[in-house]
Amino acid sequence: MNATLLGSAPGRARTGAYEALIQIGNRLHGASADVDRALDLIVTQAQELLDTDLAWLVLADNERGVLRPVVIRGFRSDDFLEVELPSGIGVGGCAIAQQQPLIVDDYANHEHATTPAVREAMLAEGTVALICAPMLSDEELVGTLYVANRRATAFTGEDAWLLGALAAQASVAIESRRLYRRLTVQNELLEQAFSVHRRLNQASLDESGLVGLAGVLTELIGLPLVIEQEICEPRVIHVMKGPPAPGIPPGAAATGDAIGAAVPTVVRTIAAGPRRLGTIEVVGTSALDPLQLKALEQGITLLALELLKQRASLEVGWRMSGELLEELLDCAGPVPAALARRAEHLQVDVTAAHRMLAIAPADPRGERHTTLLEIARGMIARRAPGTGSRALGLKRGHEVLLALPPALTGDAAAIARAIQDAARSTIGELYVGVGPCTSDFAQTCRGAVTCLNLARDAHPSAAIVEYDTLGSLRFLLDAPDLRNAADIAREPLAALIAHDAQHRTPLLETARAFVECGAHYGRAAEQCYVAVSTLKYRVRKIEQLLGTHPADPELAFRLALAFKVQDLLAVAAPRDQRASATPARAGLRPQSGGADS
Repeated sequence: MNATLLGSAPGRARTGAYEALIQIGNRLHGASADVDRALDLIVTQAQELLDTDLAWLVLADNERGVLRPVVIRGFRSDDFLEVELPSGIGVGGCAIAQQQPLIVDDYANHEHATTPAVREAMLAEGTVALICAPMLSDEELVGTLYVANRRATAFTGEDAWLLGALAAQASVAIESRRLYRRLTVQNELLEQAFSVHRRLNQASLDESGLVGLAGVLTELIGLPLVIEQEICEPRVIHVMKGPPAPGIPPGAAATGDAIGAAVPTVVRTIAAGPRRLGTIEVVGTSALDPLQLKALEQGITLLALELLKQRASLEVGWRMSGELLEELLDCAGPVPAALARRAEHLQVDVTAAHRMLAIAPADPRGERHTTLLEIARGMIARRAPGTGSRALGLKRGHEVLLALPPALTGDAAAIARAIQDAARSTIGELYVGVGPCTSDFAQTCRGAVTCLNLARDAHPSAAIVEYDTLGSLRFLLDAPDLRNAADIAREPLAALIAHDAQHRTPLLETARAFVECGAHYGRAAEQCYVAVSTLKYRVRKIEQLLGTHPADPELAFRLALAFKVQDLLAVAAPRDQRASATPARAGLRPQSGGADS
Protein backbone atom coordinates (compact mmCIF):
# COMPACT_ATOMS: atom_id res chain seq x y z
CA MET A 1 0.00 0.00 0.00
CA ASN A 2 1.14 3.53 -0.74
CA ALA A 3 2.60 5.24 2.36
CA THR A 4 0.45 8.37 1.76
CA LEU A 5 -2.70 6.32 1.87
CA LEU A 6 -4.73 8.65 4.04
CA GLY A 7 -3.31 11.86 2.58
CA SER A 8 -3.32 12.17 -1.19
CA ALA A 9 -4.40 8.76 -2.47
CA PRO A 10 -7.69 8.38 -4.36
CA GLY A 11 -10.92 8.02 -2.42
CA ARG A 12 -11.03 4.23 -2.91
CA ALA A 13 -7.58 3.84 -1.31
CA ARG A 14 -8.59 6.09 1.57
CA THR A 15 -11.68 3.97 2.18
CA GLY A 16 -9.53 0.80 2.03
CA ALA A 17 -7.19 2.07 4.74
CA TYR A 18 -10.15 3.26 6.79
CA GLU A 19 -11.84 -0.15 6.66
CA ALA A 20 -8.53 -1.94 7.26
CA LEU A 21 -7.97 0.04 10.45
CA ILE A 22 -11.46 -0.83 11.70
CA GLN A 23 -10.93 -4.49 10.86
CA ILE A 24 -7.63 -4.50 12.75
CA GLY A 25 -9.45 -3.24 15.81
CA ASN A 26 -12.08 -5.93 15.47
CA ARG A 27 -9.44 -8.65 15.06
CA LEU A 28 -7.42 -7.39 18.04
CA HIS A 29 -10.39 -7.41 20.34
CA GLY A 30 -11.69 -10.65 18.91
CA ALA A 31 -8.40 -12.46 19.63
CA SER A 32 -7.81 -14.65 22.65
CA ALA A 33 -6.13 -13.51 25.83
CA ASP A 34 -2.76 -14.58 24.41
CA VAL A 35 -0.78 -11.33 24.52
CA ASP A 36 1.95 -12.66 22.25
CA ARG A 37 -0.50 -13.37 19.44
CA ALA A 38 -2.04 -9.90 19.83
CA LEU A 39 1.37 -8.21 19.61
CA ASP A 40 2.32 -10.32 16.57
CA LEU A 41 -0.87 -9.16 14.85
CA ILE A 42 -0.21 -5.50 15.66
CA VAL A 43 3.34 -5.50 14.29
CA THR A 44 2.44 -7.53 11.20
CA GLN A 45 -0.42 -5.22 10.30
CA ALA A 46 1.72 -2.11 10.89
CA GLN A 47 4.40 -3.42 8.52
CA GLU A 48 1.85 -4.38 5.85
CA LEU A 49 -0.23 -1.20 6.00
CA LEU A 50 2.77 1.12 5.76
CA ASP A 51 4.76 -1.18 3.42
CA THR A 52 8.04 -0.96 5.38
CA ASP A 53 11.14 -3.13 5.72
CA LEU A 54 11.09 -3.30 9.52
CA ALA A 55 8.47 -3.18 12.24
CA TRP A 56 8.80 -3.81 15.95
CA LEU A 57 6.99 -3.23 19.20
CA VAL A 58 8.58 -2.31 22.52
CA LEU A 59 6.81 -2.72 25.85
CA ALA A 60 7.46 -0.73 29.00
CA ASP A 61 8.52 -2.34 32.23
CA ASN A 62 7.49 0.52 34.48
CA GLU A 63 8.77 -1.19 37.63
CA ARG A 64 12.32 -1.38 36.24
CA GLY A 65 12.02 1.83 34.19
CA VAL A 66 13.10 0.22 30.92
CA LEU A 67 11.74 -0.50 27.44
CA ARG A 68 12.23 -3.94 25.91
CA PRO A 69 11.49 -5.19 22.35
CA VAL A 70 9.00 -8.05 22.34
CA VAL A 71 8.07 -8.47 18.66
CA ILE A 72 10.24 -7.72 15.62
CA ARG A 73 9.58 -8.17 11.91
CA GLY A 74 12.06 -7.91 9.03
CA PHE A 75 15.23 -7.91 11.17
CA ARG A 76 18.30 -9.75 9.94
CA SER A 77 19.22 -10.81 13.47
CA ASP A 78 17.19 -11.66 16.58
CA ASP A 79 19.84 -10.05 18.81
CA PHE A 80 17.73 -6.90 18.95
CA LEU A 81 15.27 -8.73 21.21
CA GLU A 82 17.95 -8.77 23.94
CA VAL A 83 18.47 -4.99 23.95
CA GLU A 84 16.95 -2.87 26.71
CA LEU A 85 16.66 0.90 26.79
CA PRO A 86 15.96 3.11 29.81
CA SER A 87 12.58 4.87 29.59
CA GLY A 88 12.71 8.48 28.42
CA ILE A 89 15.63 8.22 25.98
CA GLY A 90 16.00 7.08 22.38
CA VAL A 91 13.69 8.02 19.51
CA GLY A 92 10.87 6.52 21.54
CA GLY A 93 11.68 8.85 24.42
CA CYS A 94 11.35 11.86 22.07
CA ALA A 95 7.96 10.62 20.84
CA ILE A 96 6.78 9.86 24.37
CA ALA A 97 7.79 13.34 25.54
CA GLN A 98 5.71 14.85 22.73
CA GLN A 99 2.92 12.29 23.24
CA GLN A 100 2.50 11.97 19.48
CA PRO A 101 4.11 10.02 16.62
CA LEU A 102 7.61 11.12 15.56
CA ILE A 103 9.12 10.88 12.05
CA VAL A 104 12.92 10.53 11.70
CA ASP A 105 14.20 10.97 8.13
CA ASP A 106 17.86 10.08 8.81
CA TYR A 107 18.46 7.94 11.89
CA ALA A 108 22.25 8.01 11.65
CA ASN A 109 22.32 11.83 11.91
CA HIS A 110 19.33 12.32 14.20
CA GLU A 111 20.37 13.83 17.51
CA HIS A 112 18.92 11.99 20.49
CA ALA A 113 20.13 10.30 23.65
CA THR A 114 20.37 6.52 23.43
CA THR A 115 22.61 3.62 24.44
CA PRO A 116 25.50 2.41 22.27
CA ALA A 117 23.93 -1.05 22.07
CA VAL A 118 20.68 0.31 20.62
CA ARG A 119 22.43 2.60 18.15
CA GLU A 120 24.76 -0.16 16.95
CA ALA A 121 21.85 -2.58 16.53
CA MET A 122 19.83 -0.05 14.53
CA LEU A 123 22.74 0.88 12.25
CA ALA A 124 23.61 -2.78 11.78
CA GLU A 125 20.10 -3.32 10.45
CA GLY A 126 20.65 -0.47 7.97
CA THR A 127 17.85 1.70 9.44
CA VAL A 128 17.48 5.03 7.59
CA ALA A 129 13.95 6.42 8.02
CA LEU A 130 11.50 5.48 10.73
CA ILE A 131 8.29 6.42 12.52
CA CYS A 132 7.81 5.92 16.24
CA ALA A 133 4.35 6.06 17.86
CA PRO A 134 4.03 6.07 21.66
CA MET A 135 1.50 3.68 23.18
CA LEU A 136 -0.22 5.31 26.12
CA SER A 137 -3.11 4.26 28.31
CA ASP A 138 -4.65 6.77 30.66
CA GLU A 139 -1.46 8.82 30.15
CA GLU A 140 0.61 5.86 31.42
CA LEU A 141 3.33 4.51 29.14
CA VAL A 142 2.56 1.08 27.67
CA GLY A 143 5.26 0.91 25.01
CA THR A 144 6.19 2.15 21.56
CA LEU A 145 5.41 0.95 18.05
CA TYR A 146 7.93 1.43 15.21
CA VAL A 147 8.15 0.98 11.45
CA ALA A 148 11.34 1.66 9.46
CA ASN A 149 12.91 1.44 6.02
CA ARG A 150 16.47 0.72 4.98
CA ARG A 151 16.12 3.36 2.29
CA ALA A 152 15.42 7.07 2.37
CA THR A 153 11.66 7.52 2.71
CA ALA A 154 9.57 10.69 2.93
CA PHE A 155 7.05 9.58 5.52
CA THR A 156 4.03 11.91 5.77
CA GLY A 157 1.99 13.20 8.67
CA GLU A 158 -0.83 10.89 7.63
CA ASP A 159 1.60 7.94 7.81
CA ALA A 160 2.51 8.97 11.33
CA TRP A 161 -1.12 9.38 12.26
CA LEU A 162 -1.97 5.92 10.89
CA LEU A 163 0.81 4.34 12.98
CA GLY A 164 -0.43 6.35 15.96
CA ALA A 165 -3.94 4.98 15.42
CA LEU A 166 -2.50 1.44 15.37
CA ALA A 167 -0.52 2.23 18.53
CA ALA A 168 -3.70 3.50 20.18
CA GLN A 169 -5.48 0.28 19.24
CA ALA A 170 -2.51 -1.72 20.51
CA SER A 171 -2.50 0.23 23.77
CA VAL A 172 -6.14 -0.60 24.36
CA ALA A 173 -5.58 -4.26 23.50
CA ILE A 174 -2.46 -4.66 25.65
CA GLU A 175 -3.93 -2.87 28.61
CA SER A 176 -7.15 -4.88 28.32
CA ARG A 177 -5.21 -8.15 28.33
CA ARG A 178 -3.10 -7.08 31.31
CA LEU A 179 -6.26 -6.32 33.20
CA TYR A 180 -7.65 -9.68 32.09
CA ARG A 181 -4.61 -11.55 33.41
CA ARG A 182 -4.18 -9.66 36.67
CA LEU A 183 -7.76 -8.87 37.62
CA THR A 184 -10.14 -11.63 36.63
CA VAL A 185 -12.82 -9.95 38.68
CA GLN A 186 -13.03 -7.31 35.97
CA ASN A 187 -14.27 -9.71 33.30
CA GLU A 188 -17.53 -7.90 33.11
CA LEU A 189 -15.74 -4.59 32.52
CA LEU A 190 -13.70 -6.11 29.70
CA GLU A 191 -16.80 -7.54 28.05
CA GLN A 192 -18.40 -4.15 28.23
CA ALA A 193 -15.29 -2.55 26.71
CA PHE A 194 -15.41 -5.02 23.81
CA SER A 195 -19.07 -4.28 23.33
CA VAL A 196 -18.34 -0.55 23.23
CA HIS A 197 -15.68 -1.03 20.60
CA ARG A 198 -17.89 -3.28 18.49
CA ARG A 199 -20.81 -0.89 18.66
CA LEU A 200 -18.71 2.09 17.68
CA ASN A 201 -17.01 0.18 14.89
CA GLN A 202 -20.34 -1.06 13.59
CA ALA A 203 -21.78 2.44 13.66
CA SER A 204 -18.78 3.63 11.68
CA LEU A 205 -18.96 0.78 9.14
CA ASP A 206 -22.69 1.40 8.76
CA GLU A 207 -21.77 4.95 7.64
CA SER A 208 -23.85 6.52 10.39
CA GLY A 209 -21.94 9.78 10.01
CA LEU A 210 -20.94 12.19 12.76
CA VAL A 211 -24.45 12.40 14.20
CA GLY A 212 -24.85 8.62 14.31
CA LEU A 213 -21.44 8.07 15.92
CA ALA A 214 -22.15 10.80 18.45
CA GLY A 215 -25.49 9.20 19.31
CA VAL A 216 -23.91 5.79 19.94
CA LEU A 217 -21.04 7.32 21.92
CA THR A 218 -23.32 9.28 24.25
CA GLU A 219 -25.35 6.12 24.93
CA LEU A 220 -22.15 4.24 25.80
CA ILE A 221 -20.75 6.98 28.05
CA GLY A 222 -24.14 7.77 29.55
CA LEU A 223 -23.63 11.55 29.51
CA PRO A 224 -24.46 14.41 27.11
CA LEU A 225 -21.83 15.28 24.50
CA VAL A 226 -20.95 18.39 22.51
CA ILE A 227 -18.88 17.96 19.34
CA GLU A 228 -17.50 20.99 17.51
CA GLN A 229 -15.63 20.97 14.19
CA GLU A 230 -15.23 23.15 11.08
CA ILE A 231 -15.17 20.54 8.32
CA CYS A 232 -18.80 19.72 7.55
CA GLU A 233 -22.37 20.26 8.65
CA PRO A 234 -23.54 20.24 11.38
CA ARG A 235 -20.56 22.11 12.78
CA VAL A 236 -21.83 21.85 16.37
CA ILE A 237 -23.57 18.69 17.56
CA HIS A 238 -25.36 18.53 20.91
CA VAL A 239 -26.35 14.98 21.87
CA MET A 240 -28.44 14.37 24.96
CA LYS A 241 -28.69 11.37 27.30
CA GLY A 242 -31.96 9.98 28.56
CA PRO A 243 -35.48 11.05 27.49
CA PRO A 244 -35.19 13.48 24.56
CA ALA A 245 -36.71 16.88 24.39
CA PRO A 246 -40.05 17.09 22.51
CA GLY A 247 -39.55 16.59 18.80
CA ILE A 248 -35.98 15.23 19.15
CA PRO A 249 -35.57 11.45 18.68
CA PRO A 250 -33.23 9.53 21.03
CA GLY A 251 -29.56 10.07 20.19
CA ALA A 252 -30.34 12.71 17.59
CA ALA A 253 -28.35 15.90 17.16
CA ALA A 254 -30.09 18.91 18.62
CA THR A 255 -29.46 22.42 17.39
CA GLY A 256 -29.11 25.42 19.64
CA ASP A 257 -28.71 25.21 23.40
CA ALA A 258 -30.38 21.80 23.72
CA ILE A 259 -28.31 20.72 26.71
CA GLY A 260 -29.31 23.72 28.77
CA ALA A 261 -27.07 25.23 31.39
CA ALA A 262 -24.83 22.18 31.98
CA VAL A 263 -21.15 23.03 31.69
CA PRO A 264 -18.77 20.57 29.96
CA THR A 265 -16.05 19.50 32.34
CA VAL A 266 -14.15 16.83 30.34
CA VAL A 267 -12.74 18.04 27.00
CA ARG A 268 -10.72 16.10 24.44
CA THR A 269 -9.27 17.10 21.10
CA ILE A 270 -10.22 15.22 17.94
CA ALA A 271 -7.04 15.07 15.89
CA ALA A 272 -5.35 13.24 13.04
CA GLY A 273 -1.69 13.28 14.00
CA PRO A 274 -0.70 16.90 14.64
CA ARG A 275 -3.75 18.21 12.75
CA ARG A 276 -6.56 19.38 15.00
CA LEU A 277 -9.99 18.50 13.62
CA GLY A 278 -12.29 19.53 16.45
CA THR A 279 -13.18 18.95 20.09
CA ILE A 280 -15.52 16.69 22.05
CA GLU A 281 -16.89 17.67 25.45
CA VAL A 282 -18.49 15.36 28.00
CA VAL A 283 -21.04 17.25 30.05
CA GLY A 284 -21.73 16.76 33.73
CA THR A 285 -18.62 15.12 35.20
CA SER A 286 -15.05 16.01 36.05
CA ALA A 287 -13.70 12.45 35.63
CA LEU A 288 -14.61 9.39 33.60
CA ASP A 289 -14.51 5.79 34.81
CA PRO A 290 -12.30 3.32 32.87
CA LEU A 291 -15.10 2.08 30.63
CA GLN A 292 -16.26 5.60 29.79
CA LEU A 293 -12.69 6.62 29.06
CA LYS A 294 -12.17 3.67 26.71
CA ALA A 295 -15.38 4.52 24.89
CA LEU A 296 -14.31 8.14 24.57
CA GLU A 297 -10.86 7.25 23.25
CA GLN A 298 -12.23 4.84 20.67
CA GLY A 299 -14.99 7.28 19.73
CA ILE A 300 -12.44 10.04 19.14
CA THR A 301 -10.47 7.77 16.78
CA LEU A 302 -13.58 6.95 14.75
CA LEU A 303 -14.76 10.56 14.76
CA ALA A 304 -11.35 11.60 13.42
CA LEU A 305 -11.63 9.01 10.65
CA GLU A 306 -15.14 10.21 9.81
CA LEU A 307 -14.00 13.85 9.67
CA LEU A 308 -11.10 12.93 7.40
CA LYS A 309 -13.54 11.11 5.13
CA GLN A 310 -15.91 14.08 5.13
CA ARG A 311 -13.10 16.50 4.32
CA ALA A 312 -11.95 14.32 1.44
CA SER A 313 -15.51 14.18 0.14
CA LEU A 314 -15.91 17.96 0.36
CA GLU A 315 -12.62 18.54 -1.44
CA VAL A 316 -13.71 16.22 -4.24
CA GLY A 317 -17.09 17.97 -4.43
CA TRP A 318 -15.55 21.43 -4.66
CA ARG A 319 -13.04 20.27 -7.25
CA MET A 320 -15.85 18.82 -9.34
CA SER A 321 -17.87 22.01 -8.93
CA GLY A 322 -14.91 24.06 -10.15
CA GLU A 323 -14.51 21.85 -13.20
CA LEU A 324 -18.24 22.12 -13.89
CA LEU A 325 -18.14 25.91 -13.63
CA GLU A 326 -15.19 26.06 -16.03
CA GLU A 327 -17.18 24.11 -18.62
CA LEU A 328 -20.34 26.17 -18.07
CA LEU A 329 -18.37 29.40 -18.60
CA ASP A 330 -16.82 28.03 -21.79
CA CYS A 331 -20.15 26.72 -23.08
CA ALA A 332 -21.45 28.69 -26.07
CA GLY A 333 -25.20 28.46 -26.54
CA PRO A 334 -27.50 25.99 -24.78
CA VAL A 335 -25.98 23.71 -22.14
CA PRO A 336 -25.33 20.25 -23.63
CA ALA A 337 -27.37 17.40 -22.17
CA ALA A 338 -24.31 15.59 -20.84
CA LEU A 339 -23.14 18.72 -19.00
CA ALA A 340 -26.64 19.29 -17.63
CA ARG A 341 -26.67 15.73 -16.25
CA ARG A 342 -23.31 16.33 -14.54
CA ALA A 343 -24.69 19.52 -13.04
CA GLU A 344 -27.80 17.70 -11.82
CA HIS A 345 -25.56 15.14 -10.12
CA LEU A 346 -24.01 18.05 -8.17
CA GLN A 347 -27.50 19.42 -7.37
CA VAL A 348 -27.03 22.37 -9.72
CA ASP A 349 -30.01 23.48 -11.81
CA VAL A 350 -28.44 25.06 -14.91
CA THR A 351 -31.83 26.46 -15.96
CA ALA A 352 -32.20 28.49 -12.74
CA ALA A 353 -30.89 32.02 -12.32
CA HIS A 354 -27.48 32.29 -10.63
CA ARG A 355 -25.42 35.30 -9.67
CA MET A 356 -21.64 35.42 -9.93
CA LEU A 357 -19.19 37.04 -7.54
CA ALA A 358 -15.75 37.94 -8.89
CA ILE A 359 -13.32 38.49 -6.00
CA ALA A 360 -9.69 39.62 -6.01
CA PRO A 361 -7.26 40.84 -3.31
CA ALA A 362 -6.17 44.46 -3.44
CA ASP A 363 -2.61 43.22 -2.92
CA PRO A 364 -2.19 39.79 -4.56
CA ARG A 365 1.18 39.37 -2.87
CA GLY A 366 -0.54 38.97 0.49
CA GLU A 367 -2.58 35.96 -0.51
CA ARG A 368 -1.55 32.44 0.37
CA HIS A 369 -2.26 29.65 -2.07
CA THR A 370 -6.01 28.83 -2.29
CA THR A 371 -6.77 30.80 0.90
CA LEU A 372 -9.24 33.16 -0.78
CA LEU A 373 -11.16 30.30 -2.40
CA GLU A 374 -11.30 28.45 0.93
CA ILE A 375 -12.64 31.55 2.68
CA ALA A 376 -15.31 32.01 0.01
CA ARG A 377 -16.37 28.36 0.24
CA GLY A 378 -16.49 28.46 4.02
CA MET A 379 -18.62 31.60 3.97
CA ILE A 380 -21.16 29.95 1.66
CA ALA A 381 -21.32 26.89 3.92
CA ARG A 382 -21.90 29.06 7.01
CA ARG A 383 -24.33 31.43 5.28
CA ALA A 384 -26.69 28.72 4.11
CA PRO A 385 -25.88 25.22 5.41
CA GLY A 386 -26.70 22.59 2.84
CA THR A 387 -26.28 24.86 -0.21
CA GLY A 388 -22.49 24.46 -0.38
CA SER A 389 -22.71 21.61 -2.86
CA ARG A 390 -24.84 23.78 -5.15
CA ALA A 391 -22.47 26.76 -5.11
CA LEU A 392 -19.81 26.59 -7.83
CA GLY A 393 -16.40 28.14 -7.29
CA LEU A 394 -13.03 28.21 -8.97
CA LYS A 395 -9.81 30.19 -8.92
CA ARG A 396 -8.28 31.92 -11.95
CA GLY A 397 -4.97 33.50 -11.17
CA HIS A 398 -5.55 35.74 -8.17
CA GLU A 399 -9.30 35.99 -8.85
CA VAL A 400 -12.01 33.76 -7.40
CA LEU A 401 -15.28 33.21 -9.28
CA LEU A 402 -18.20 32.11 -7.12
CA ALA A 403 -21.58 31.25 -8.68
CA LEU A 404 -24.21 31.67 -5.97
CA PRO A 405 -27.12 29.20 -6.00
CA PRO A 406 -30.63 30.59 -6.54
CA ALA A 407 -31.35 30.60 -2.80
CA LEU A 408 -28.50 33.08 -2.19
CA THR A 409 -28.74 35.42 -5.19
CA GLY A 410 -30.59 38.04 -3.14
CA ASP A 411 -27.84 38.04 -0.50
CA ALA A 412 -24.95 38.58 -2.92
CA ALA A 413 -23.85 41.95 -1.54
CA ALA A 414 -24.08 40.75 2.08
CA ILE A 415 -22.06 37.63 1.22
CA ALA A 416 -19.46 39.79 -0.54
CA ARG A 417 -19.09 41.99 2.56
CA ALA A 418 -18.86 38.90 4.80
CA ILE A 419 -16.06 37.48 2.62
CA GLN A 420 -14.26 40.85 2.78
CA ASP A 421 -14.51 40.84 6.58
CA ALA A 422 -13.33 37.23 6.86
CA ALA A 423 -10.33 37.80 4.58
CA ARG A 424 -9.17 41.10 6.01
CA SER A 425 -6.90 39.64 8.70
CA THR A 426 -5.18 37.03 6.50
CA ILE A 427 -5.29 38.41 2.95
CA GLY A 428 -6.07 42.09 3.29
CA GLU A 429 -8.69 44.15 1.50
CA LEU A 430 -10.69 42.65 -1.36
CA TYR A 431 -12.37 43.99 -4.49
CA VAL A 432 -15.66 42.33 -5.39
CA GLY A 433 -17.77 42.51 -8.53
CA VAL A 434 -21.37 41.25 -8.38
CA GLY A 435 -22.80 40.07 -11.70
CA PRO A 436 -26.43 40.05 -12.92
CA CYS A 437 -28.89 37.34 -11.92
CA THR A 438 -29.33 35.10 -14.95
CA SER A 439 -29.29 31.46 -16.00
CA ASP A 440 -26.49 32.29 -18.46
CA PHE A 441 -23.34 31.55 -16.45
CA ALA A 442 -21.08 33.22 -19.00
CA GLN A 443 -23.17 36.39 -18.93
CA THR A 444 -23.23 36.74 -15.16
CA CYS A 445 -19.49 35.98 -15.12
CA ARG A 446 -18.77 38.74 -17.65
CA GLY A 447 -20.84 41.17 -15.60
CA ALA A 448 -19.11 40.20 -12.35
CA VAL A 449 -15.60 40.45 -13.84
CA THR A 450 -16.28 43.82 -15.46
CA CYS A 451 -17.74 45.11 -12.17
CA LEU A 452 -14.58 43.83 -10.47
CA ASN A 453 -12.47 45.75 -12.97
CA LEU A 454 -14.60 48.83 -12.34
CA ALA A 455 -14.02 48.49 -8.61
CA ARG A 456 -10.27 48.23 -9.13
CA ASP A 457 -10.13 51.11 -11.63
CA ALA A 458 -12.38 53.45 -9.72
CA HIS A 459 -10.79 53.32 -6.28
CA PRO A 460 -7.41 52.37 -4.81
CA SER A 461 -9.01 50.74 -1.76
CA ALA A 462 -11.42 47.81 -1.45
CA ALA A 463 -14.85 48.19 -3.02
CA ILE A 464 -17.95 46.24 -4.04
CA VAL A 465 -19.61 47.07 -7.36
CA GLU A 466 -22.99 45.54 -8.14
CA TYR A 467 -24.11 45.18 -11.76
CA ASP A 468 -27.75 45.85 -10.87
CA THR A 469 -26.97 49.29 -9.38
CA LEU A 470 -25.25 50.65 -12.51
CA GLY A 471 -28.45 51.30 -14.47
CA SER A 472 -27.97 52.83 -17.93
CA LEU A 473 -24.26 53.32 -17.28
CA ARG A 474 -23.51 49.63 -17.82
CA PHE A 475 -22.11 50.62 -21.24
CA LEU A 476 -19.02 51.86 -19.40
CA LEU A 477 -18.24 48.29 -18.31
CA ASP A 478 -17.06 47.48 -21.84
CA ALA A 479 -14.66 50.45 -22.01
CA PRO A 480 -11.03 49.30 -22.38
CA ASP A 481 -9.93 52.02 -19.96
CA LEU A 482 -12.68 52.83 -17.50
CA ARG A 483 -10.83 55.65 -15.76
CA ASN A 484 -10.08 57.40 -19.03
CA ALA A 485 -13.68 57.00 -20.18
CA ALA A 486 -14.96 58.36 -16.88
CA ASP A 487 -12.61 61.34 -17.01
CA ILE A 488 -13.82 62.22 -20.52
CA ALA A 489 -17.45 61.99 -19.43
CA ARG A 490 -16.80 64.27 -16.43
CA GLU A 491 -14.93 66.98 -18.32
CA PRO A 492 -17.83 69.49 -18.24
CA LEU A 493 -17.77 69.43 -14.43
CA ALA A 494 -14.10 70.35 -14.06
CA ALA A 495 -14.58 74.13 -14.37
CA LEU A 496 -17.52 74.13 -11.95
CA ILE A 497 -15.67 71.99 -9.38
CA ALA A 498 -12.62 74.31 -9.55
CA HIS A 499 -14.74 77.47 -9.19
CA ASP A 500 -16.69 76.06 -6.23
CA ALA A 501 -13.47 75.03 -4.49
CA GLN A 502 -11.89 78.46 -4.95
CA HIS A 503 -14.90 80.70 -4.26
CA ARG A 504 -17.01 78.42 -2.01
CA THR A 505 -19.95 78.60 -4.44
CA PRO A 506 -22.65 75.95 -5.09
CA LEU A 507 -22.51 76.08 -8.90
CA LEU A 508 -22.05 72.29 -9.27
CA GLU A 509 -25.22 71.57 -7.28
CA THR A 510 -27.07 74.33 -9.13
CA ALA A 511 -26.10 72.92 -12.51
CA ARG A 512 -27.28 69.47 -11.47
CA ALA A 513 -30.63 70.75 -10.22
CA PHE A 514 -31.12 72.89 -13.38
CA VAL A 515 -30.42 69.91 -15.69
CA GLU A 516 -32.54 67.47 -13.69
CA CYS A 517 -35.46 69.93 -13.67
CA GLY A 518 -35.36 70.26 -17.47
CA ALA A 519 -33.99 73.83 -17.41
CA HIS A 520 -37.07 75.02 -15.47
CA TYR A 521 -36.01 77.98 -13.31
CA GLY A 522 -38.84 77.73 -10.80
CA ARG A 523 -38.46 74.02 -9.95
CA ALA A 524 -34.67 74.30 -9.89
CA ALA A 525 -34.88 77.28 -7.49
CA GLU A 526 -37.17 75.27 -5.17
CA GLN A 527 -34.78 72.32 -5.23
CA CYS A 528 -31.87 74.63 -4.34
CA TYR A 529 -33.89 76.52 -1.69
CA VAL A 530 -33.12 79.89 -3.32
CA ALA A 531 -35.05 82.61 -5.09
CA VAL A 532 -35.48 82.43 -8.86
CA SER A 533 -33.36 85.56 -9.27
CA THR A 534 -30.52 83.96 -7.35
CA LEU A 535 -30.81 80.84 -9.48
CA LYS A 536 -30.69 82.89 -12.68
CA TYR A 537 -27.56 84.64 -11.42
CA ARG A 538 -25.90 81.28 -10.80
CA VAL A 539 -26.93 79.96 -14.23
CA ARG A 540 -25.27 83.00 -15.87
CA LYS A 541 -22.09 82.19 -13.91
CA ILE A 542 -22.31 78.59 -15.14
CA GLU A 543 -22.74 79.83 -18.72
CA GLN A 544 -19.65 82.03 -18.39
CA LEU A 545 -17.55 79.15 -17.07
CA LEU A 546 -18.74 76.57 -19.60
CA GLY A 547 -19.08 78.85 -22.62
CA THR A 548 -22.62 77.65 -23.32
CA HIS A 549 -25.95 78.01 -21.53
CA PRO A 550 -26.77 74.83 -19.55
CA ALA A 551 -30.16 74.71 -21.29
CA ASP A 552 -28.38 73.96 -24.55
CA PRO A 553 -29.38 70.35 -25.45
CA GLU A 554 -25.82 69.23 -26.20
CA LEU A 555 -24.38 70.68 -22.98
CA ALA A 556 -27.39 69.47 -20.94
CA PHE A 557 -26.80 65.92 -22.21
CA ARG A 558 -23.11 66.07 -21.38
CA LEU A 559 -23.82 67.42 -17.90
CA ALA A 560 -26.46 64.73 -17.21
CA LEU A 561 -24.04 62.01 -18.33
CA ALA A 562 -21.25 63.47 -16.22
CA PHE A 563 -23.43 63.46 -13.11
CA LYS A 564 -24.44 59.82 -13.73
CA VAL A 565 -20.80 58.79 -14.09
CA GLN A 566 -20.01 60.63 -10.89
CA ASP A 567 -22.76 58.67 -9.15
CA LEU A 568 -21.42 55.43 -10.64
CA LEU A 569 -17.96 56.00 -9.22
CA ALA A 570 -19.51 56.86 -5.87
CA VAL A 571 -21.34 53.52 -5.91
CA ALA A 572 -17.99 51.77 -6.36
CA ALA A 573 -16.51 53.51 -3.32
CA PRO A 574 -16.27 51.74 0.03
CA ARG A 575 -19.22 52.50 2.27
CA ASP A 576 -17.29 54.74 4.62
CA GLN A 577 -16.07 56.87 1.67
CA ARG A 578 -19.35 57.25 -0.20
CA ALA A 579 -20.48 60.34 1.64
CA SER A 580 -17.35 62.23 0.65
CA ALA A 581 -17.09 60.67 -2.82
CA THR A 582 -20.67 61.46 -3.92
CA PRO A 583 -21.32 65.03 -5.05
CA ALA A 584 -23.95 66.58 -2.81
CA ARG A 585 -27.29 66.66 -4.60
CA ALA A 586 -29.11 69.95 -4.72
CA GLY A 587 -32.21 70.02 -2.60
CA LEU A 588 -30.98 67.72 0.13
CA ARG A 589 -30.23 70.63 2.42
CA PRO A 590 -30.77 74.42 2.36
CA GLN A 591 -28.03 76.44 0.71
CA SER A 592 -26.71 79.66 2.13
CA GLY A 593 -27.16 82.66 -0.05
CA GLY A 594 -23.57 83.80 0.37
CA ALA A 595 -20.55 83.28 -1.86
CA ASP A 596 -22.62 83.43 -5.08
CA SER A 597 -20.59 86.14 -6.63
